[in-house]
Amino acid sequence: MGMFAQLSSTGNSNLATGSGTTSQAASVGLQQPTLYKHPSEMSAANIVRITNALGDAKFKKPNGKPNIRKISDHVQEHYFTVKRFIEGAYKKPDEFRADKGRMRKFKNSQLQKLVKETFVKWFTANAQQNVAYATYKTELETGYKIPVHIAYEWGRTLSGAHDFKHYYKTFIKKHTPHLHIDNWGEVENFLDVVITDVNKIDDPFIPETERGKINLELDALRKTNKKKWETQRTKAATAYQLTFIDRKTRFPLLTVVCPHSVSGSDVKKGMMRVIKKWGLPKKWYLDNGREFVNEETIQFLYGVYSGEMEWNQSCTNLQVVELCEQGTTEFSIPYQPYGKGTQERQYRIIKDEHFAFSPSYSPNQVESRKPSLQLSAVQPEKFFEELAKDLDEFIYGDFLTRPREMFLHPGYTATHEINLNRPKTILEAFNTAYQTYEPAVVDEFLLAYHYADKRMKTFREGCIEFTYKKIKLQYIPEDPALLREYSFVKEAITVLMDPQQIYHCWLFDGKKLLCEAKDIRYETNIGISKDRASY
Repeated sequence: MGMFAQLSSTGNSNLATGSGTTSQAASVGLQQPTLYKHPSEMSAANIVRITNALGDAKFKKPNGKPNIRKISDHVQEHYFTVKRFIEGAYKKPDEFRADKGRMRKFKNSQLQKLVKETFVKWFTANAQQNVAYATYKTELETGYKIPVHIAYEWGRTLSGAHDFKHYYKTFIKKHTPHLHIDNWGEVENFLDVVITDVNKIDDPFIPETERGKINLELDALRKTNKKKWETQRTKAATAYQLTFIDRKTRFPLLTVVCPHSVSGSDVKKGMMRVIKKWGLPKKWYLDNGREFVNEETIQFLYGVYSGEMEWNQSCTNLQVVELCEQGTTEFSIPYQPYGKGTQERQYRIIKDEHFAFSPSYSPNQVESRKPSLQLSAVQPEKFFEELAKDLDEFIYGDFLTRPREMFLHPGYTATHEINLNRPKTILEAFNTAYQTYEPAVVDEFLLAYHYADKRMKTFREGCIEFTYKKIKLQYIPEDPALLREYSFVKEAITVLMDPQQIYHCWLFDGKKLLCEAKDIRYETNIGISKDRASY
């Protein structure tokens, strides 16, 4: 108690006299703490002492960095005052701020409302979106200068209103969402447009014709280097995929895998299969490739849609123009694949979710075509039949039944009633649309008339004989007596082969249908009567 009393009396006496406070406190182990001040408020002498201390080794740490604690004790300044001075991490005092006090004034809601209204008026009236000039005019009118960062923030938020006023068409194009048509609410529009295109399959296959040659090369390699033989690649061939997609439901109406590049005959055959199975589409959206724009395909489409029973001459260009004018056919713009975006997206999904799991799939075929022994390109693992079967199972399996977000209406949230009731898969969308679909049926004879192969042949010895794709055909007419007058006229009869059964055909004289004819092997010798066979 005596010591504390003595300190108290000593401290009071010193305070009364106003001297000796620091020395007396230091004598008993007490020291007044230094207060923090802004680094710019330090005296010039302390700044010089700090600068000299930075070059003195005793004021440095073992790692070479300045010991701020020792320096602050040496100059008797606060630790953070010295630290921020040395690091330069401090701003100028408020006295040097050009906008001192503005933010405090700007918190007044009434003033802010008045200033913002004036700024909006001048900014939207200016066709150049000039923030600086709008700030200047606002200051002249209200006597208040808006802080720069707030002025530019207002300008960014007002840019839409500015564009709407001065560039109305541009604003509508930029800011109005172009929503996809509700493809699955309008179920009556199934098969309105059929999109058709060809894609290269990146997953190669083993051609049957090369199997023997590959085995010989591998056997020779096995004798010289078994390790290379075990990892060697085999020769590969590239397949192509021809697809027909309904634009409304994204349903793949037909998928054809060709072991070669797709030709006009493949396209025409695919079109015939689509028409026979689903009905006549209102419109075809075709690519600009030669497999689509050719005499064979165009004449088939022209004959089916015109319904004329006549042999078309070679006038492909005029027929293309007429089909486009009728609205039954449209060709995509060259080098603009987004016109067939539905088809392009479908193939991208097939590549990502099916082909990419194959060991022989290569997204970069340039780099993959560098085997140790130049036998092949990419290493295939399937024959063509296996490749086509796997692709068909995937398209009409996982591809149709897997839920996809693209079927949500982009104008509403995922939990909105419109999106909750929408189809979640392609198969569900197709089933909904197909319930009310009424197909446009095409007469099978008309379809065969414009599709089937036409040949000019002579009626000799009671039959018409020729070879079709290495198959020897001998057609015997239903009424042989009707064709007697053509027996001695060369190339007088047009033979129209049935596309579904090559052992059946129709015989024409120009545009006139004479009769039907059947091969002697038609329906395993049942289709030929005894009288016709004996004739």
